[in-house]
Amino acid sequence: MKAGLLRHWLEIQSPTVSGDGYSGVVKTWATVPGLEAVPAAIDAISGREFLAADRELAGASWRITLRETPGVTVEPNMRGVELDGDAPRTFDFVAILPSHAREQLTIAATGGTSQP
Repeated sequence: MKAGLLRHWLEIQSPTVSGDGYSGVVKTWATVPGLEAVPAAIDAISGREFLAADRELAGASWRITLRETPGVTVEPNMRGVELDGDAPRTFDFVAILPSHAREQLTIAATGGTSQP
């Protein structure tokens, strides 16, 4: 994989679920050791806008490609937070895509914003 394609920096986070003391569930995010700042290629696949619950919503599908890290497993329930720019984007991982290149990892992700 060419280094020039990896122009974004991501922090990979995994969810931690705990109780809140009132039979509720609290989800927090912790950085995966070894994946604090990894170079990645982020490409938009598709986007859409729609109205729901009296709000305008937008969503996008992304393809994220990064180098595989030995000993670290990336799972679909994780997320990536972009470290570039003033307003970091968050990508929720949906699936790990099969890849013909052994040293790279391709991830299908979603991300979107809502406006009141």
